[in-house]
Amino acid sequence: MKPAHRIVFLATLVSVGGLNSLSALGQEIRIIAVDGTRAPGMPAGVTFQPFGLAGLPSINAAGQVAFAASVRGPGVDPEFAIGVWSDRGGDLGPVILPGDILPGEPAGTRVYSAAAPYIAGSGNLTWRAQRRPRTDASN
Repeated sequence: MKPAHRIVFLATLVSVGGLNSLSALGQEIRIIAVDGTRAPGMPAGVTFQPFGLAGLPSINAAGQVAFAASVRGPGVDPEFAIGVWSDRGGDLGPVILPGDILPGEPAGTRVYSAAAPYIAGSGNLTWRAQRRPRTDASN
């Protein structure tokens, strides 16, 4: 692999177990996220679940990564459990979280799931999202 080429892939790590998101740069392999570990930007106890269900991760020429993942834990509504994370700001953090309210949509419309992120060379992100309107009586 040439120095300017970068790849991102999903792999099973036998020593850790589970399906994990990895980034490979030259001979260096950098672990980005591991299922069962805390999901940044989510409350304590909320963890990433097995990867690969929400599309493949994306990497740009600068080595910035974006991926979609499902989460589980205290306060997570199983109806709203897939979000997008990226390290484009330096540290891994959420871009759009399950249950986030979508701007420009009717009041209370929330992200049901987000998948298939793409990170451009500029660091801009796109992703596919499903939305659901709020369904309680106050809507």
